[in-house]
Amino acid sequence: MYFIVIFLLSLVFFSEVIMLSSSNNQVYICSGLSILPLILAVYFTKKIFSYIVFALSIISAVIIFVLGIENYLALFLGLCFTATFIIALENKKRFTKNKINFNNEIKKKKKAIICCKEDNNKSEEHISEVSQQSQEIENLYEITKRMSAYLRFEDIFRILCSELKNTFEFDDCRLIHINRIKGEVHLEEVYDIPIESRIKDAKSYDYKIIQIIYEKSLSLSLPQAQKDAEEYGLILPLKVESLLAIPIYIDEYIRSVVIVENMNLESFEKFSIVIGQFGLEMRKVRLYELVEKLAITDGLTGLLLKRHFLISFEKEMERLVTNKIEISVLMLDIDHFKKFNDRFGHLVGDGVLIKISDIIRNNTREIDLICRYGGEEFCLALPETSKEGAYAVAERIREQIERENFMAEGKFTRASISIGVATCPDDSNEILDLIDKADQALYKAKASGRNNTCIFDNKRQIG
Repeated sequence: MYFIVIFLLSLVFFSEVIMLSSSNNQVYICSGLSILPLILAVYFTKKIFSYIVFALSIISAVIIFVLGIENYLALFLGLCFTATFIIALENKKRFTKNKINFNNEIKKKKKAIICCKEDNNKSEEHISEVSQQSQEIENLYEITKRMSAYLRFEDIFRILCSELKNTFEFDDCRLIHINRIKGEVHLEEVYDIPIESRIKDAKSYDYKIIQIIYEKSLSLSLPQAQKDAEEYGLILPLKVESLLAIPIYIDEYIRSVVIVENMNLESFEKFSIVIGQFGLEMRKVRLYELVEKLAITDGLTGLLLKRHFLISFEKEMERLVTNKIEISVLMLDIDHFKKFNDRFGHLVGDGVLIKISDIIRNNTREIDLICRYGGEEFCLALPETSKEGAYAVAERIREQIERENFMAEGKFTRASISIGVATCPDDSNEILDLIDKADQALYKAKASGRNNTCIFDNKRQIG
């Protein structure tokens, strides 16, 4: 394209020279054509073409001047000025257009910068939010880690109270241990979390809340407590604006419920996570207590095993001997228990052992130590009990067992026990010797016809 334009311009230039040499009348035409290169220069953007066009125009002007055509020089200059004005206008248009384009580009870049700043701010907010969430997760992990270091309810409850008070804002929060007996819910223990202590009674509406949780088997969330409570027929004090109740499951049963009042709604989810972690620790504590209980108690009767009984007895003996306080021992044995097992079977025999264990437990105090000493043999340590007092306890147990009906093969049958009694310090200050003295009295009771109580005496056996 550019080569064709150059060719045409060259043709115009040489035509002009020819016409100048041949005819004066053609000066008008050649003068007009001489300005054509300047006008065409407007449409070229590359410098080399502008220079070529400009050079051709200058050469044309020199030729006209050398040939002495002064009258037409003024016309040529006028046309040159006209062409220059046209070029200036065209350049101004180009400049204005370029300026507009430049301003548009500037606006686009500014807009892009603003968008980048907004994106950067959003990114910073997101990073801050992620960092906050990460910190919260780390805090939850630390709570779990701290609770995991303990195996007692009192310890993990203390940590829970501390973390809840430091992390959340609420008006009231309580932990309620519950039990369900024959389909009815019973509130067993209530712990006030702000004061980190067990309290006597739950609130009047707690029982209804726990019933609702049992029916739903889910947490009870009342962000607008007064309005939301109507759906469940629950009446709350006017001061309760929000309420969250979370069940804690152990062995697939609801064993505890945490109730919190007037807590920020945004904290509901995080609070639920903390209580969920506490529930996991509660399950671990319960498992530990179960294992510990199995290690020290008889699996059938729930009474102490012989080894743990002797350890506990020794500690109690040291205390009582130091303070010169009496302690008595009872040795009990079920009469003809082997024949009972042979006749009715071991399942019936186990039932008899369980029932007799319950009778013994119901006729003793919490401070008394009760042990399944052997197969059908039991041993009791009665702190702060004289020989006469121990004899009275033994007779109360024996008489109740004598009156008790035991089910065997669809029929009621009877059982009896023989009991031996020995007392410290009258009979001995040594544990094993004292138990041996009570055992001697037991054999005396059996030799005397069974179903009776004998007290050990160095001179004679009292029956």
